[in-house]
Amino acid sequence: MYLNTYSASRSGHNFVTSTIKSWFPNEILELNSGENIIISEIGENNCKEGIKVLIIRDFLNWAASYHMMITPMLEKENVHRYNSAFKNLLRVYKELIEEYVESVHFHPDVKIYYNKFRDDKEYRKEICEKLGGEYTEIVLEYIPRAGRGSSFDKDRFQGRASQMTTNTRYKEVDKYPEDFKRILRENIDLFERWKEVFGATEEELEFINSLNN
Repeated sequence: MYLNTYSASRSGHNFVTSTIKSWFPNEILELNSGENIIISEIGENNCKEGIKVLIIRDFLNWAASYHMMITPMLEKENVHRYNSAFKNLLRVYKELIEEYVESVHFHPDVKIYYNKFRDDKEYRKEICEKLGGEYTEIVLEYIPRAGRGSSFDKDRFQGRASQMTTNTRYKEVDKYPEDFKRILRENIDLFERWKEVFGATEEELEFINSLNN
């Protein structure tokens, strides 16, 4: 059986998929990743028989994590490549939001909001029940090897992953922060759309308002 996923890089999808796999101890779930695909062009053509899952993370922390992953481009003074990489992923993220609101091109068994999945046990149990799994938290503190670990911490928190500050990454960007803020300013409409769907904290709104100061 296959675990078909639709997500963007740095969306916490490796944590989500490893957790889902742990709920099926008697099944071999082969991952069929739809990471970074343009779903409006591909649809479900690459899906195989099994479970279908859409995974999305909040905009600010997703953008911060992706920025930190591709900063080597800026270190090599390849700003054009950095901008191009972000442009492509922003398109993926925009489609993810709209597919989360209304499934048009991808019809998942469950839609998972990573932030809530990580922090809310009852939410995880609800997802597990929908998928027909056997709930366990055996891998919650484990950082999957896939995906090269955290963009910020690598695997420094292996065995204690819940201690990572994944909800405030946007405040922890310490490499080329001005480029990160520029990307946010240029895509403020995407933040606003995310806020419409998922809401935003006072801290997040203050951070966004500070970008023009």
